[in-house]
Amino acid sequence: MEGNKEVTWLKNLIGELGFLQPMPTLISCDMSSMKITKNLVFHARTKHIECHYHFVHEKVLSQEVELIDVPISDQLVDIFTKALGRNKFEKMRSKLGVVKIIILD
Repeated sequence: MEGNKEVTWLKNLIGELGFLQPMPTLISCDMSSMKITKNLVFHARTKHIECHYHFVHEKVLSQEVELIDVPISDQLVDIFTKALGRNKFEKMRSKLGVVKIIILD
């Protein structure tokens, strides 16, 4: 959800250059983030993120952004934050466009 600030900034910059984006920007996130953004009923465990989700909620309502659910098993950030098995690591690595280089002597 941090990407929302960057999306807003980039849309403003591009708009100043004379290019308008009539369609909402797509932001991928997990289902729990989408639920919190749409519901805005906060609990003790989500109190620290309240302001951030209000900002996202406003952007969704104004149709500047659209949230797309990405299943937990396909979260690309996992390659940077978790120890993954070989198959999942290689799948995520290929999604990033990173290839394994084999050097032959």
